[in-house]
Amino acid sequence: MPAPREIQAFLSVAPPLIQAYVPFKILTGFRQGQLLELRKDQFKSDGIHFTQTKGGKRRIMAWSEEMRAAVDAIKALPRPVTSMFLFCTRRGQPYTSDGFRSIWHRAMNKALTETDLRERFTEHDLRAVTGTLAQERGQDAQVLLGHTNPKTTEIYLRGKSPERIKPLK
Repeated sequence: MPAPREIQAFLSVAPPLIQAYVPFKILTGFRQGQLLELRKDQFKSDGIHFTQTKGGKRRIMAWSEEMRAAVDAIKALPRPVTSMFLFCTRRGQPYTSDGFRSIWHRAMNKALTETDLRERFTEHDLRAVTGTLAQERGQDAQVLLGHTNPKTTEIYLRGKSPERIKPLK
């Protein structure tokens, strides 16, 4: 799981698309497919309406100040006016997984050569960041990540967060 310092190093040389994508990904914990297929009509006054990729459960991700700021940064990216997708190509279509992965890999390679980042991490690793932060803040990581089985959540969190202990008095 990448540390905040590593994420910042990566973002310092990443293109604007990735710079807008990463904070939104960390806030929501959405899977890549969910993010790339998000449409503007899913953004309502009470939050982002979506259907869970795995399990098909309908959910609403409530708004927060950070979430609104992240969405505003994404909407500020150059884009075709007519595109209905939050993340879209110059032609207004959603990015394919392969297309997005290519952009990610180019940014990662640049970060490894131009910053003090020493270890590669993937877009998927950011879900572990989300789950771990949720757990540290007392939120339910399982609900946020959309897992039906707590063992699945444990796979993401196991060993990601240090065990907190108190010294002998």
